[in-house]
Amino acid sequence: MRKILSLGLLLALAAAGGAMADELQVTTRSAPALPADAPTRGMHQETVLRRWGEPQQRVAAVGGNLPQHPPISRWVYPGFTVYFERELVITSVANRPVAATPAD
Repeated sequence: MRKILSLGLLLALAAAGGAMADELQVTTRSAPALPADAPTRGMHQETVLRRWGEPQQRVAAVGGNLPQHPPISRWVYPGFTVYFERELVITSVANRPVAATPAD
């Protein structure tokens, strides 16, 4: 008898929950396009440096304190950022455009 009562209560709550649901609307933005000639996975830092030159910014490595946490660094170029695990490219991603700030 107790199982039947519990099942009935569960079904009633499930039916009521659907009637009170909110609708969430999400606006999406398209990601900026990555240049076709951006560095690819497995490239060495030396190759990236020779082909694209000195980056605008070299961000120091994080991690590296344990074998399962290798050092990850990144180099920022105009239009894209390159992520490295040790000396090898993991991925390249397009930089997001910087929002203009209102003038004073």
